[in-house]
Amino acid sequence: MTVEREVETATAILAFGRRRNQPVVLKVIRNHGDEWHSGDILDAFDGHGVVRVLERFDGAVLLERLLPGDSLVSMAVSGDDDQATGILAAVIGS
Repeated sequence: MTVEREVETATAILAFGRRRNQPVVLKVIRNHGDEWHSGDILDAFDGHGVVRVLERFDGAVLLERLLPGDSLVSMAVSGDDDQATGILAAVIGS
């Protein structure tokens, strides 16, 4: 994986990049807790309404990266709440 940028949160480190020219996100969980097995949970959905899991280990998961990957929260806060709600409903319905 070639890392293009990193983001640190209170609970994880996210590395955005490419693996074999495919956009990916590597999520590494900082501490054992609720998120520790998030790869198992996402994998159970098999890409239905969520990103696909490419690889997973306890405390880490490599995910497909969805582009453009705009935040629904940002969209709602900026006045496009109806559009954000429509996207969320479409994802839930898939």
